[in-house]
Amino acid sequence: MSIRKVLLFAVPILLLALGLWLWWLKPFADRSQKLRPQASAEERLEVLDCLSHLSEQLGVTRSIPLIERWMKEDPDPRVRWRATEARCLIAHHHENGACPPSVARTLFDEDRELRGALETYSGLFKEVPPETTEVLLTAAAQGDPAVRRGAILLLGQAAERDDRARRAIDAAREDKDFEVRHNAYCAWFKVTGDLEAFVPYCLRIQVDYRNLPLLPPSSPEEAKRQRASKQLMQMAAFTVLQQQGEERTDEVAKLILRYIDDSTPIMRRGAAVFVSLVADNTIFVRRQARGLLKGVPTREGRQDEPERPPAGLKPLASPKLLARLTELKVEEALHKLEGEDQDQAVREVAADALRSWAALQEERP
Repeated sequence: MSIRKVLLFAVPILLLALGLWLWWLKPFADRSQKLRPQASAEERLEVLDCLSHLSEQLGVTRSIPLIERWMKEDPDPRVRWRATEARCLIAHHHENGACPPSVARTLFDEDRELRGALETYSGLFKEVPPETTEVLLTAAAQGDPAVRRGAILLLGQAAERDDRARRAIDAAREDKDFEVRHNAYCAWFKVTGDLEAFVPYCLRIQVDYRNLPLLPPSSPEEAKRQRASKQLMQMAAFTVLQQQGEERTDEVAKLILRYIDDSTPIMRRGAAVFVSLVADNTIFVRRQARGLLKGVPTREGRQDEPERPPAGLKPLASPKLLARLTELKVEEALHKLEGEDQDQAVREVAADALRSWAALQEERP
């Protein structure tokens, strides 16, 4: 046999042997990963459920690389959501409440529900590291309102040390999306404590988002979601403003009187509605404490129970704010609105507020 024929026969065999030898040199972990069967989505969800329940245990931090890989790469949005939840809980318990960049990146997830995860868990975070701030600033400039909404909410944690975050929040107060605007106003107030900006916003949405018309069952789910969101915003804004009325009583009371006399009808209505709600809440709390909830005039003038606060919101009394409003003669201001205002809607809400105010005066603390 000639040398040429030997080479033609031997070279392919040598190449094959070399290939097999190189394959066996691969790390065992790589080969075993290929041979290991893929866990089902349900199994991954069970693992993540356990990690969330054990998130206070220090050893859970060893699972962070796996969790973050599932957050980014898992094909099932349910798994990505639960992985995000677990990562947020671990950061809360073991990383001083600092928001990890991986959590901020969920704002760019293809699943709409998952893009809202950051809003859901934002309360777990006490600070936003610089790397996370960069992600949030990018998200705040996106076209999707859901992305901007989550970014603005958390940028408030970074605004004290980052002027770019503060500017992004300030600009978002003029956003075309009402949910982005709401998050921006809340974040701005948290950063600045600026009642001059926050009070008129809260008063306006008492009018805009209160008593929203019911939607027919056939309405799109997005319309239903937006309606529910507006109701929650209205209730939350009222509660925060009522709390501020007990903490910064003189400032809030003077601003309420200012807006009762504002040139804009919607602001006059908002101020009157707020006074009415504060009075009703205080009546409810006093009657609840005494075990008596009958015979209190509502704003419609019926002898009935006062309007119950929505489920999930604890009714609050406002003794300090009401006392200061009395000193500032809020009743006289409301009588002026009821009798002289050119706007019928303003006259009507002023009359409602006066009925609630009168009922309040009849109550004994």
